[in-house]
Amino acid sequence: MLHPQRIGLFRVSYDLISDSPDLVSRVFVGTVVVRAEALYASKEIEYTLLCGSFDLSQPGQLIPEYNAIYDSNNDTVTWKKHGCENKEDE
Repeated sequence: MLHPQRIGLFRVSYDLISDSPDLVSRVFVGTVVVRAEALYASKEIEYTLLCGSFDLSQPGQLIPEYNAIYDSNNDTVTWKKHGCENKEDE
């Protein structure tokens, strides 16, 4: 069972869902969607997910946002907390 404090936000564009539904479904492997909201202004769906790869969050803390990095060579997904990019990548 996934820990309820390993929670995060993740956004997917309508275009990506439309153009690459298989890719989008691969990104969600190993997660549990607990909420999804259509954001019409930005043409995205914002998902609230539980995922074992997410950092533990404290009760009352804002839910952190994550980016998914899909490696097609290995068919794996790496999650990076938004705003915590590696300085070497800049």
